[in-house]
Amino acid sequence: MVEMSVQTVSRARNRALIAILRERDGRRVIGVGLSRPGAAAVQCGLRRIRPVRPLLWRALLHTIDVLGARLVRTVIDRDEADRPCAFFDVLAPAKGVIELACSTEDAVALASLGEVPLWVGESLIGRKRPWSGTA
Repeated sequence: MVEMSVQTVSRARNRALIAILRERDGRRVIGVGLSRPGAAAVQCGLRRIRPVRPLLWRALLHTIDVLGARLVRTVIDRDEADRPCAFFDVLAPAKGVIELACSTEDAVALASLGEVPLWVGESLIGRKRPWSGTA
């Protein structure tokens, strides 16, 4: 696993929105496809601003906080069928670390808004094309 940070949101040649992730201590970069709301959430996180209208990811982070838990990290990797998959870890007082499945877009948005580490599986780095944020 490689720790990456969200650098920016950009448009691919086909006009699709993508989050550009860069290896924390290196030069490798990857792209993750985003929807418009996902791109808006990532940009809010990068700029440290609150959106005018609530975003789903902010509501999730608020719920985690109200429950006395905290977001620990997000992860994008491959599953047993060799497809990109994602999850995020929440540290809950009575339960310890809880792993919850999400989309790759969710993992990027939560990492950006929640200011937590984003880890990516080594096998996903170096892809020529961004993968869909809904995987």
